[in-house]
Amino acid sequence: MCILLTIFIEENMLACNQTNLRKQYKSPVRKLVVIFKLSRDRWKAKSIESKKSIKYLKNRIKFLNESKSVLKRQVRELKAELDRFKGDKNIKEVETGEKNNPVNNEKEIVGNELFDIVPNNHTYTIGHIMLFLLLVLSSTTSLRGASRCMEIIFSLFGFELPLPSWTTGRMWLLRLGYYKLVRAKVIASDWVWIVDHTVQIGVEKCLVILGIRLKDLPEAAKSNIN
Repeated sequence: MCILLTIFIEENMLACNQTNLRKQYKSPVRKLVVIFKLSRDRWKAKSIESKKSIKYLKNRIKFLNESKSVLKRQVRELKAELDRFKGDKNIKEVETGEKNNPVNNEKEIVGNELFDIVPNNHTYTIGHIMLFLLLVLSSTTSLRGASRCMEIIFSLFGFELPLPSWTTGRMWLLRLGYYKLVRAKVIASDWVWIVDHTVQIGVEKCLVILGIRLKDLPEAAKSNIN
């Protein structure tokens, strides 16, 4: 009797479930089974990929932490070695008397005094400005070449100084030219003008008027003028 009652209850529950299923979904059960299986498989694949990503990230974090520890240890060892090297160098200088050598002190003063004075509203020192302008005006070095030469000089002599770019040096050169153009001129009777309209800049030409005194001309130029 109990068995029959159980079977009857299960059949009624199955019928109720089928009735509710028909109310919720219009598709037949055979199609719903396939759709639900595909949905389950997609979510399962996503779950597997997520677990793989989590595992990869955990291993990556572990590797980075280990690498960080190794790098910290290497940095500490290098710092300790550098301190030992500095200590040995100081001891050697004291033993050889290099610090008390007046020649070295004189070189240090001469090499650094111009690089200690910074003009108003400037970033670089007088030494930077003079060295750059001398390289361009006295050695016929290009602007980029002058900046590169300064880098080589600072590196060769161990000067820990900032390095100006060639555009900064060009501004110094323009300021010097502007000063020479607008400064008060010497009043004299031997001024001559040299006019040249053949200087070409790209597709354009430039009219150059150079004023110079006869006493500043070379002897060969003076004889040609006379």
